[in-house]
Order: sequence, then structure tokens, then C-alpha cells
Amino acid sequence: METSLREFIGWQGKDKITGLSGVITGAALYITGCNQLCLCVVKDNSYVNHWLDINRIDIDYDQPRVSFGSEINDNGPGEPPDKA
Repeated sequence: METSLREFIGWQGKDKITGLSGVITGAALYITGCNQLCLCVVKDNSYVNHWLDINRIDIDYDQPRVSFGSEINDNGPGEPPDKA
């Protein structure tokens, strides 16, 4: 059985080609089979998202997983996080 793409969300990842590293914040499943993950990278004090083929990303399961609640849901947009 194939792993669900949502299982990658929240883990740290690193692009094997460019060396970019960040948190996986999204996943896309395509009919062509070229599934992608969104790697959110901090660059110049801002966030930059990079959509990369899943086989380009090394997942670091030794780092803590980022979580925004008890589980990922499909209930649409939620409340924005509180700013500290």
C-alpha cells in the first residue's frame, strides 16, 4: 500500500539537488504520478515555498515534526495562529 502524502506534512526535508532545507507544508497528488511536496524555506527573513518532485526530497525523521493542532483535517481554512 502506498504511503499517504499527508504523512509527509510537518517533517523537515532537504532537496537532494539544491540543498535547500525546510518544513514540508503541502503535498500534491497528480494523475501523471509526478507527486510533489511543498518545501517551505526561510530566505532573507521571509518564507519561500518550493514545489519539488517527491523523490528529490530527503525526509529527516530524526527532527521533531511541526504540528498545528492535534491532527491535519480537511475542514477548510482555520483561524490564523496567534502572533507572539
